[in-house]
Amino acid sequence: MKENENNPQIFIGENIPEIYSTAAATLITPFDIRLIFFNDDMLRGEIFEDNILPAVKNAKCEIILPPKVAKSVGKLLLKEVERYEKNSQKKITNDKL
Repeated sequence: MKENENNPQIFIGENIPEIYSTAAATLITPFDIRLIFFNDDMLRGEIFEDNILPAVKNAKCEIILPPKVAKSVGKLLLKEVERYEKNSQKKITNDKL
């Protein structure tokens, strides 16, 4: 595959893990930034009232990044959210994850 510095070719394999996340948290160490993704999982076997299921945030994935890469990923995500808002005509609020 040829690679152009401004437009590198990217291959995404068929078996790449895919994670759906409803929340995220970060941790920092002196060496890296850790991004942890969560899902809201229903507590099975629990009694629920008023049609509200008890749930717990369950960690599904941790990504460990050097600070320079974390900053690049942050910029990339903000750019994509802005593009999504423009294309969908939906404004994303800054609700707490």
